[in-house]
Amino acid sequence: MIDARALTGPGAIVLDGAAPLEPFRRWVQAAKSAGGQVWLQINHPGRQVYADMPGPSWSPSDVKVDVGKQSKRFAPPTAMTDDEIAETIAMQGRAADERTLAREAYFLELAEQLLAATAIPVMITGGITRLPTAETAIASGVAVVGLGGALAYVPDLPRR
Repeated sequence: MIDARALTGPGAIVLDGAAPLEPFRRWVQAAKSAGGQVWLQINHPGRQVYADMPGPSWSPSDVKVDVGKQSKRFAPPTAMTDDEIAETIAMQGRAADERTLAREAYFLELAEQLLAATAIPVMITGGITRLPTAETAIASGVAVVGLGGALAYVPDLPRR
């Protein structure tokens, strides 16, 4: 879930900008240690919220879930405003971007630790393929961002 205010049911996991990443890293490490994979679904429940759950049942419209006899298990949805729809879309984008940053700039955390310990300029490289990720690295104090892999695929990237 991308919004702690709108959950599908008890025990729903929220991964938003305020969520600490360490528990998620431990889950991934545990899965990988046994040869498994972890796939993340970025989700907002919309109108599919159980009636006994706290919080809103938001949807782009107020049309109720219709699954026959079981329909009463779902809360009646409240139609979202244009601003609420835009906010939800932005939350999904932020969740994807934050996780993309962690995946792309996988040496950034180490680089930040090095920056705190030395005055020597630090270069980060490895997996950076998008301008926002490179900008985040530079903003953190990194002197140079390596884009070798990205340039191999898009040679004119610096001109874009």
